[in-house]
Amino acid sequence: MGGVLNSAVLDGVYGIYGIAFLTTIASQGAQYIAVILFNRGLGDLNWNIIFALAANILVTAAATTGIPAVKDFW
Repeated sequence: MGGVLNSAVLDGVYGIYGIAFLTTIASQGAQYIAVILFNRGLGDLNWNIIFALAANILVTAAATTGIPAVKDFW
């Protein structure tokens, strides 16, 4: 709405609602994997979750800006 991103790029990743949905689902999966790693003795629970969510946010931001490799992966 603010004109910061190209709307054609957003359409390529299912629009604003699609991005929100995919980010939510991916965040839940990332948190699940972070907890599994903690339960197996790898890392700290809080840091694992923070890292997983931060990585997910970075990938989502890159996909919404139209970086081709990330958009295809996402």
